[in-house]
Amino acid sequence: FEPYGIGNSRSKWLVGPVQIKHIKPIGKDPQANHAKILVIENEKEFWLTAFGMAQELDLLFQSGLDIHVVLDIKRNVWNQREYLDFSIVDFAPVVYV
Repeated sequence: FEPYGIGNSRSKWLVGPVQIKHIKPIGKDPQANHAKILVIENEKEFWLTAFGMAQELDLLFQSGLDIHVVLDIKRNVWNQREYLDFSIVDFAPVVYV
């Protein structure tokens, strides 16, 4: 995922279609519209972070639509444990014709 900086932006990843399985609000301010989103792709589950997108994703979840997501992936350390953090940059509903 590195190096990145001036002239070399962070990599973005297109994933999908994925099915939203669960949405869990996060943060102290309920108006902030942030959430953790559990999605399924090829029978594997992943948690994604959605900053400022929870309401729009909840509408798609309620309608039963699958989505494509563009992700920013970062390596994080919390409680001396290293993990990958998947943040949604953008998303779009999948339209099957």
